[in-house]
Amino acid sequence: MSEASAVPKSRFQRVLDGIEYLGNKVPHPAVLFLTLIAILVVLSQVFQSLGTSVAYQRINPETHELEAATTAVRSLVAADGIRFVFTSVVSNFINFGPVGIILVAMIGVGLAERSGLIGAIIRKIVIVAPPRAMTAILVTLGV
Repeated sequence: MSEASAVPKSRFQRVLDGIEYLGNKVPHPAVLFLTLIAILVVLSQVFQSLGTSVAYQRINPETHELEAATTAVRSLVAADGIRFVFTSVVSNFINFGPVGIILVAMIGVGLAERSGLIGAIIRKIVIVAPPRAMTAILVTLGV
C-alpha cells in the first residue's frame, strides 16, 4: 500500500491557519470585558492621584451659550466612585439611545426564535428556493 502524500499548504492556507491559531488564543469575551473594566478602575485611580482633568467646550442648557468646562477624573475605587458607578447605571442606559433599540430587537428575535417562527421561515425559504440560489440563501440565513 502506498502512503498518501501530504500536499504542501499554500501560502494563503498557512496565513489562514495562523489567523485561526491566534483567534483560538483570544480569551472569552466576558474575560476580555472584565479585564478592561479592571484596567479602567486602576487607571481611574492613577489619573485621579495625578490630578488629571479635561477642559472642553459645552452648550449651557439654560442659556444655550457655548461655555468652557473642566471635568476632573474620579477614582472608581473610592467610596464616591463606587456610589457613582451604581447610582448612574440606569441613567447611562436610559440616555444611550441605541440600547433601547437593541433591547427591543433582542426581545423580538428571542420571541420569534422561541416560538419557532424563525425555524419555520428558514425551512420555507429553503423549500421554495431554486437549487442554484441555495448557497447564497444559506450564507445569508447563516449571518
